[in-house]
Amino acid sequence: MKKEAILESEKTTETEQIPRKKGIRDRKDKIRIRMIVLFVFTLLFSYFVFVFMAAVPNMMGISFFMAPEYYWYFYLFLPVPLLSLILGIKYKKQGIKCQKNIVVGCIFIILFLLFGRLSLDFHLNCKATHQDIAHFQDIIGIEIPSSGKYRQLPFDTVDTKDGGIYVAKFKDDKQTKEFEQQLIQNKNWILSRDYSFSMRDLLPIPLASELSLSEDTYCLTYFEKVNLYNTLPTEPGNYRVSTCVYHIKNHYLMCGEYTYSSIS
Repeated sequence: MKKEAILESEKTTETEQIPRKKGIRDRKDKIRIRMIVLFVFTLLFSYFVFVFMAAVPNMMGISFFMAPEYYWYFYLFLPVPLLSLILGIKYKKQGIKCQKNIVVGCIFIILFLLFGRLSLDFHLNCKATHQDIAHFQDIIGIEIPSSGKYRQLPFDTVDTKDGGIYVAKFKDDKQTKEFEQQLIQNKNWILSRDYSFSMRDLLPIPLASELSLSEDTYCLTYFEKVNLYNTLPTEPGNYRVSTCVYHIKNHYLMCGEYTYSSIS
């Protein structure tokens, strides 16, 4: 009788364990599917984050070279890869295969943190004031608005060691409108489509790239030694040059000073 009771008990236990094991397996399958969905979502989400950040200069109406100022936005998108990493570690301990969630989470957490850090570096190393750009007023013949945000580009962005490039983003106010009206009427300012290719070749990369953005951009180049505007000197020698580019639509000014060496 005892033996029969024991056998009956074992059969009952086995019968109870079958649905329990099936329930555990079903639960793991559901989690595995959810983690696959989260993996794909994290990849797509991160891709669109970079697309969005690439569009920030256009949305903000700023120069591409001022974009790092807004890279702290990357910190706002950290929760998604962080969730992928945390859940990946949690369920991996439970024996569920989700290594890819851990990998993709780590990759984009690191990338977002690194890009976000660039924003801090930009704020610390690229500070400028109205006074830093005010000396260009004598060259452009117009008073530069004081109501704006001013930055100096880091030298590793500029292809000349002895110069500096400044960017000023103005507010859309009365002072800026007066500046723009005077600029349009000033004969030394020309549209970028009228700027000669020979002149473009001597420009530092940031200024050259600004000219290529729009044909409605205004620009001016001044050769200090010979008092020439928008014309290359005919005599060989070293010339101190100042170039300014202004975007009417987005209300920002980029000014640079550098040395041009002519051998013919």
